[in-house]
Formats: sequence, structure tokens, C-alpha cells
Amino acid sequence: MSVIEKMMTLAPGIQLEMHENVIKRLAKNEGAKEKDDAKYLDMYWQPFLIGAALGFTLDLERKQIQGKKVSPFKYSTIANNSLGSVNTLIAFAVAKEGYQILLDHTAINKCIEEYANAGLEYLSDVIASDLGVFDDHNGYHELIADLL
Repeated sequence: MSVIEKMMTLAPGIQLEMHENVIKRLAKNEGAKEKDDAKYLDMYWQPFLIGAALGFTLDLERKQIQGKKVSPFKYSTIANNSLGSVNTLIAFAVAKEGYQILLDHTAINKCIEEYANAGLEYLSDVIASDLGVFDDHNGYHELIADLL
């Protein structure tokens, strides 16, 4: 079984506080389509992906999960909607840890979830400064522009 196939069986952990304060605030739900125009993102994995990208690209200090964690989706959910995103997460992990990480899919998962939780903490700080910042695409565009 390939590393990607093994990753599909895993569900990344999210610090409970980040799940409540960031994931649920930014995304409509875990996957079922519902109407909630107050939230720009549709699924819970999308803010996780944004958090991971921020954690990796800003080289934030990895955040180990302490206390309660939740795992509301598997990597297979991300892959079903955006296979390239899972490949990118794995590539980020390889860039940070080296090629040897490809020998252990659980180490890849740990790396991804720790950078994602660091990125979610970063997003939590952004949200705390402006509760409506991500109510539409403009907040996401400004976030990206600020990173450049």
C-alpha cells in the first residue's frame, strides 16, 4: 500500500479549542450541504487545509495537541474533494522533515496536524481581531496578500 493510500485511512487531530473557535466558525459543517450564507467555506476540512498551509509556509512552531482533540474528517474526505491538496500536505511534510518521513504515514500525519494546529491558532488570532474578517472571500484574499 502506498503512503497516500495509508494516509487516506487516517483522520488528522485538531485541538478541540481550535475546532470550536476556528473550524466551526469558518465552515458550514462536516460535509453535508446546508445553507448558511454567514460562512464562506462549506466543509470542516477547508479551514484545516488553510491552517496547514499557513503553518507550513509561515514556518510556525509546531503545536502539539494537548488535552482534548477531535477528528471530524479523514484525509480521504479531503482527497475526494481535492486530491492535489493531500499531495501538497505530504510534500510540505517532506520539505520540513526530509524524505525519510515517507516511510511512516503516521509521522506524516503528526507533522501535518501539528503545523495545521499552529496555523489554526494563527487564524484564531486573526479572527479575534475582527470577528467578521472571513465572512466572504475578501478576508481570505487579504490574508494571502498580507503573507506576500
